[in-house]
Amino acid sequence: MKVEILKQLSVFMPNRPGALSSLARLFTEKGINILGLASEIRDDSGVVRIAVAADVDASAVLSQGGFSSVETSLLSVDLEDKPGELYRIAKALADGKINITTVYGTSRSGGASRILLAVENVPKARALLEILSAPAAGKGPPSLEGSRSPLPEGAAGKGPPSLEGSRSPLPEGAAGKGPPSS
Repeated sequence: MKVEILKQLSVFMPNRPGALSSLARLFTEKGINILGLASEIRDDSGVVRIAVAADVDASAVLSQGGFSSVETSLLSVDLEDKPGELYRIAKALADGKINITTVYGTSRSGGASRILLAVENVPKARALLEILSAPAAGKGPPSLEGSRSPLPEGAAGKGPPSLEGSRSPLPEGAAGKGPPSS
């Protein structure tokens, strides 16, 4: 399992033909590779979440193109394409008291899968997932059989302090309204 930190840009857009192509054109013109994409649409507007490499200054590109956005950190987790992997990740984060606020991903049959996770405490979540991915000395990858937690004993709840009191990347009043419809 490979875990890395990416940037997520939540871009506020109108719900109309051509809006996504205008956004994609900006990234194309600047040579910025989009690593992940998800959208939520409600009535006449929506939010497009775009994942890019951590070292890319996509916020400036979006601002120059007339788009409003919020930048946050995002975890990219490459894992095997097999049943139970999402559970293993979600359980490890839950045991570590890490809330997942957004998840999206892809899978290629017989290959690797990638999930992108927005969480409330990126450094702690990354540390927990790196512990989860490290096989115990000579024992291979951790197993879920007979285990209450996929984390090594004593690892749950440890790590950097939480981000309690941090602000949501959504505009005030937007949280909790449910997924937009198109």
